[in-house]
Amino acid sequence: MLVVAAVLRRRIPESARFVAASGQGRLARRWSEILRPPHRQRLALVCVAAVLIAPAGDLSRTALILGLGPLAAAVLVASRFPETAGAELEAITPAASPEE
Repeated sequence: MLVVAAVLRRRIPESARFVAASGQGRLARRWSEILRPPHRQRLALVCVAAVLIAPAGDLSRTALILGLGPLAAAVLVASRFPETAGAELEAITPAASPEE
């Protein structure tokens, strides 16, 4: 499999997008740069999706599973945290007890 990838890598031309990025100096100098922000989150998402594809059965179920996380977080924030927009700070902050 690696031999096939190596042969195809040499025979298939680079995309116009890659050539443009290379000409503008926007390519990473080292492969380890993808482990740093801002690429770290995207890399983690791709890795989680790759791991979930096999047990989920296909890509559409994996996308559904990955989409439920942000939806659950939004519901949790909306239901558990009080709305404080437009309220005075004194009204939403508990009074400090006087120190003696």
